[in-house]
Amino acid sequence: MQRNHRANQETLIITLYILPTILIFAWMGQVHWGIGFVIGIGGMIGARLATGLTVSRRGERWVKVMMAIIVLVMAAKLWV
Repeated sequence: MQRNHRANQETLIITLYILPTILIFAWMGQVHWGIGFVIGIGGMIGARLATGLTVSRRGERWVKVMMAIIVLVMAAKLWV
């Protein structure tokens, strides 16, 4: 119960500082709604898939392999 309460508090805090920011940028006409929507949907799908994989029996190995791949790709991108 304590963990759930803390998660709710963190969500409230994040919402309190993100909502005014979005409103200000929208008012200034600097929000690309289509791109933001696609990124948001992709983030939700990715979070759902990642949660399912990390909770599985092979989750720790999957996380290590993905981190190694990401580090190698980023290193290669910085090298070029």
